[in-house]
Amino acid sequence: MLASADRQLILHELCKNGGKATVDELAEQVAVWRHRISPDEITDDKIPRAHVRLHHTHLPQLVENGVISHDPNEETVVLHDNESVEQLFAAAEEIEGWPPDDFLERSSSGTHHRSH
Repeated sequence: MLASADRQLILHELCKNGGKATVDELAEQVAVWRHRISPDEITDDKIPRAHVRLHHTHLPQLVENGVISHDPNEETVVLHDNESVEQLFAAAEEIEGWPPDDFLERSSSGTHHRSH
């Protein structure tokens, strides 16, 4: 679950937003990180690819593992408050660079090299 930097970022964004976010908000953050640019510089052509990755890969995996709920009609994502999530965050604390706040800081300075 945590092998993907995108999923780490999704979980972190959900935590920052009180456990809730829209798919659009998450897609924008993933696009910003992937393209190593500031949120002010993101262009609309980069967000749809992140949206596709969320819908076809990351959100289904997080739902399947009981970490989030995703309402495709409302395009909302809600972080669960259960033992699976607690275990996931306990494991995340063992990962270097968690929480991923510095993803965006390093990407804007151009010094981050993806290792996941």
